[in-house]
Amino acid sequence: MIPASRKPLLVTVALCFAVVSACESKTPPTTPEIARPERPQDVLVHSLAEDAVVRGLSNAVGLAVRHGEQRFEREPSEPPTDLVADASVLSIYFAANTHGEVDDCGCKANPLGGIARRATLVSDTGEKPVWWKARNWKPTASLNVDAGDLLFKTATLDRSAEFEQRLGRYEAETIIDALNLSPPDAVLAGELDFAMGLEAFEGFAARSKFGWISANLYKGQDRLLPSHVIVEKGGKKVLVVGVTRQTTSRDGFWQERGLKVEDPASSFAAVMSEVGKVDVVILLSNLGARDTEALIETLKASDRPDVVVVSNSNSLTREPLWVEGVPILEPLSQGKMIGRADMLIRGEGRPVWMNERPDLSKVAQAYRRAWATYASARQRRGDVMRDRAESILKLAKIPVDQKVERERIEHNAEFLEKEIVRVESRLALVSADLLQSGQTLSDAIEARKQPVSGDDWLDLQIAEVKLTIVGPPDIERVVAKRAKKRPTNSSDKAKAP
Repeated sequence: MIPASRKPLLVTVALCFAVVSACESKTPPTTPEIARPERPQDVLVHSLAEDAVVRGLSNAVGLAVRHGEQRFEREPSEPPTDLVADASVLSIYFAANTHGEVDDCGCKANPLGGIARRATLVSDTGEKPVWWKARNWKPTASLNVDAGDLLFKTATLDRSAEFEQRLGRYEAETIIDALNLSPPDAVLAGELDFAMGLEAFEGFAARSKFGWISANLYKGQDRLLPSHVIVEKGGKKVLVVGVTRQTTSRDGFWQERGLKVEDPASSFAAVMSEVGKVDVVILLSNLGARDTEALIETLKASDRPDVVVVSNSNSLTREPLWVEGVPILEPLSQGKMIGRADMLIRGEGRPVWMNERPDLSKVAQAYRRAWATYASARQRRGDVMRDRAESILKLAKIPVDQKVERERIEHNAEFLEKEIVRVESRLALVSADLLQSGQTLSDAIEARKQPVSGDDWLDLQIAEVKLTIVGPPDIERVVAKRAKKRPTNSSDKAKAP
């Protein structure tokens, strides 16, 4: 049974898919087609009507996708009762993209965040949690990780005013001092964590009582940091590996810091070959969601991680982004959100998630973009055909003795004949892309109805770091004490970021 909220989208997709298939199919239709008109005056009318139909369908797809965006989350589902009874449960508390925010984000509407409040959410691990939705299982153990870009907001802070640099350093130290009181199991060194240079980062790392990791950051011939950590959690051997962004938004960023960043995929695969057998593999990726997808697709199945936490794209995944059976997770930016992924593990060996499902939102957006490209190509063809028809009509009205004007129009008509060939070729390509995109969406919708093999279950929650949350007293004291000594700029009356 298809939920009623999704029917408008599916009806629109089916209609548009059928229209494109009928218009662009190279096989003979089962019902007679209306022949394309040959008379120039009929071409004008016919092409305008075609444009109107395609524009209407393209707009319908866009509206349907936008309307369905908020309704694409998977229907509420629970793991099988026997899985809950038999599984061990490892809860991963994950953060990313803190961007040096000690307190809330400063947003005018619904301000969120705070390093002390974050600690309260991470420690809320009881059977009856206060800030997380209650589940039908009790976590066996928990893991606390951060996917990087923890300390600073931009890669150009070292080029900012001296006061901004002092304030950024001070707030970074405050974040580290706060985390030291409840240290994460692993923190990935992200691009933005080096915004103030290598020497500054090494000072922050020395101040930290938690481990920084990166498998692909090198200083000379040696890794700058440990590539991974292995921790025992609830009887499971858990490997946490980190990879740092290789290509940055600022030219020469890594070279200026005397660092080299190796290929993330090969660096991750090398760690997998080094460590031997483990029960769970967690990848912390500073590459952003899109490049992380590409990384996963290049790995052989046995080397793929079981869960990926991402930084750098600053997106929010309320549902996992599934790629090759691997869930990708990211908790927005500025410390406003934090995530909890409960891994219900019952099977032998590495987890295989039985609740893997295609991301309909992503697939539908790709279909919408394909429709927009197709509509643009159809419109271009219509424009060219109308221009040619108008040239023919003009030519018929010009007296034979007006040779210059006739030659000009004839020359333009010849150009348009050639242009029609080009736009038809372009249209054939984008039509094929649209048909493929439509088929992918149909397959994804169908796939979500089918059971997926696997013995394990991943349950994701995202919590807002609300201002009503009270941080642990010791962390609140550290933050409050340092806030009193925060650098000020007497010449700048504006609030420091």
